[in-house]
Amino acid sequence: MTFCQHEISRSVATRLRSDEKRLKEIFNQPGHNIRCCWFDNLLPSEILDEAFAGLPEPRTMLRRQSLKECKYVSAALDQLSPAIRTLIAAFNDQEIADVVAAIMGGSRLEIDPCFYNGGITMMMPGDFMSPHLDNSHNYDRTQRRAAVLLYYISPPWRAGYGGALELWDDGLGTKPRVIAHEPNRLVILETTEHSWHAVQPVTGPQPRINLTTYYYAPKTEIAAPRLTRYKSWPGQTVRGLYFDADFYLRTLALRLLGGSRPVRNSHAFWNNRAASRKN
Repeated sequence: MTFCQHEISRSVATRLRSDEKRLKEIFNQPGHNIRCCWFDNLLPSEILDEAFAGLPEPRTMLRRQSLKECKYVSAALDQLSPAIRTLIAAFNDQEIADVVAAIMGGSRLEIDPCFYNGGITMMMPGDFMSPHLDNSHNYDRTQRRAAVLLYYISPPWRAGYGGALELWDDGLGTKPRVIAHEPNRLVILETTEHSWHAVQPVTGPQPRINLTTYYYAPKTEIAAPRLTRYKSWPGQTVRGLYFDADFYLRTLALRLLGGSRPVRNSHAFWNNRAASRKN
C-alpha cells in the first residue's frame, strides 16, 4: 500500500482534532439520546481507491445470515489484502482513541488488539442488520465497549441504494434518525444500554462496505456483560418475540456457564490475541 499505517492514523487523528469543537456539538446535540457524530471526506481518494481494489472475495469471509442480520465479516488481518489490513489497523490506534475520548467528553478509551467483532463488513444487495444493541464487552469480557467507529469505503452511493444507519433515539416505537451511507464518511457512535441502531436493507446493485473499530473503557470501569440484543422493526411482531426469546435463552446460558465461552468466536484476529496474551 502506498500509505503506511502510521501516516493514516496520524492523519485521521489530526483531522478529527482540528474539527473537535464541531464534532462535540453534533455529538451532544440536544434531543438525541444516542450520541453520535460523523466526519466526511476523511482520507485522500487514493487510499479509498487502493482499499476498494483490495477488497476480499465474499467467499473468503465469515457469513452471518439469520433473521437478525445478513452480512459478510472478517477480522482475520493476515488473510486480507495489504490495503485493507493497513486501514483496519490504522483505525485501531491509541492516538485516534484519545481524540474520540475528547470528543465524547469522557474518560480514556482503549484499543482492542484482537479486533473482536471489528474488521471489515460487506453487505450485498438484500443484506441488513435489524435494530440491535452491540455486545457490551471485549472478547474476554474484561472491558466495557464504549464506542464504535464506522468508516464507509463503498463506491459512489445513491440514496436509493439503502444501507443507511438508523438510530432509534426514542425507542423502537418511534421514527428513527437516519445517517446516510456515504463513502469516505467516518461515524463515531457511543455504545450504551440504549443505543439501538440498525442498517437498512441494501437495495442497490453495489455492496455496502465499512470498516468497524471498537474502543473500550478502562478495566477499572466495571459493568456486567450483556450479549448482543436484537429487536424487530415495527410491524414484525412474531420476529420480535423470537428475538426476545433468543436473547433471554442466550443470557441464561451465559450465566450458567459463568461467562465462559464453550465455542470460540471466529470474528476476531487470533494471531493478535495470542500475542497480546504473551505480553
